[in-house]
Amino acid sequence: MALEAELDSFKSILKSKTWPFLLVLSGIPELDDKIQHFEQLGRKVTHVTFTDIEYDDDASTVHEMMGSYALEARLEVSDDLNSEDFIHRLATAGAFRWGLVCMLVRLAVCEAKVQQSTELTREHFIDTWVSKTEMNPLATPYNHDSYDTYFRRERPFAQMFDL
Repeated sequence: MALEAELDSFKSILKSKTWPFLLVLSGIPELDDKIQHFEQLGRKVTHVTFTDIEYDDDASTVHEMMGSYALEARLEVSDDLNSEDFIHRLATAGAFRWGLVCMLVRLAVCEAKVQQSTELTREHFIDTWVSKTEMNPLATPYNHDSYDTYFRRERPFAQMFDL
């Protein structure tokens, strides 16, 4: 019942002509059926769905996106990050989901700026991973030897052996 009240509130806010409102629900496709249940709210929703990253097809786009974030922040990108190995590690860290990969890049860029660095490095990605997950800095997708089996798509930000 509480969810219905919240969705009804969103509908009311979306109708306001004096208070423009944009609600972004990312990563929770389970809500789609519930939103569609409320016909008036469902008509006001625009659905944008991203497919998962297909590494062979999308690696260059992941690389360009990382470079664009760095460029916008006036950061150089270390040569180490321009490798196919690092781009695959980044996609793995983000569970091959565009939104998560963008978030990880944004957080690493923010970390570089906080550290007053002029260059985006692997260490910035490691630092943000450790901050988010409280994992050992030696066991991140950015530096772990078996990252592709240790970190699973179905459990982003969790080690394979987490319960």
